[in-house]
Amino acid sequence: MQKKSVQLMGHKTSVSLESEFWIALALIAENRKTSVRQLIISVDIAEHRMTNLSAALRVFVLMHKDEFETAQLRACMSTKNK
Repeated sequence: MQKKSVQLMGHKTSVSLESEFWIALALIAENRKTSVRQLIISVDIAEHRMTNLSAALRVFVLMHKDEFETAQLRACMSTKNK
């Protein structure tokens, strides 16, 4: 479990996720050409804080599994081509 601080809408909050979820968020953010912070902000806004942010991020990663797998494959292929 990794805990990271993120600034959301002017306040600092910490998010605890398993490292696999942080990796997935980073790959999805890279695929969307945005930052992990911006991705977290978009999930936070979409959920209207109706749920725990860590839980919302896990659900987001699972719902975007195909996008994560595509980004993971691209990352793997670009490493092989170097």
